Amino acid sequence: MKKLIGLLLLVVMCSLGMLTADAAEQKIIRVGYSTNNPGFIDSKPDGSYDGYAVAYLQEIAKYTNWRYKFVLETNRDILQDLLDDKIDIMCNMTFTPERTRLYDYCLYPFITEVSVVIFVPVPEWNLNKTAYP
Repeated sequence: MKKLIGLLLLVVMCSLGMLTADAAEQKIIRVGYSTNNPGFIDSKPDGSYDGYAVAYLQEIAKYTNWRYKFVLETNRDILQDLLDDKIDIMCNMTFTPERTRLYDYCLYPFITEVSVVIFVPVPEWNLNKTAYP
C-alpha cells in the first residue's frame, strides 16, 4: 500500500512539475492597440478581446506558446511606447521608409488596405464615365 501511495505521489508531483514548466515557457506579449479601428482589436465587457488581429495573434500563439496582454494606447503614444519597451508589438502600423529606422516590420503583411475617393457626381464636371469607371 505504501508503494502505491508513493507511486501516486510521484505521478502527481511529476504532473505538477510538467504543468509548471509549460506555464514558465509561455511568454507574455504586450500588444498595444487603440480604439480607432473597430473590429480589429475590441475589448469586450467580460474582459476578453475579439477582432481580426486577435484571431491572427491566436493563430501565431499555436506555434509560439505566447499569451497576450492587450494594452489600450492612444495613437499619439503607441509608437513611442513601442520604442520605450512598454509594449512589445502593435498590429496596425502603416509602413513608411522612415519608420524602418526605428521599428522592425514582419516580413509579410497580414492585412493590406486599398483606399478610393468617392463623390457625388456634379453635372458641371462633365466626367466621361467610360474613362473613370
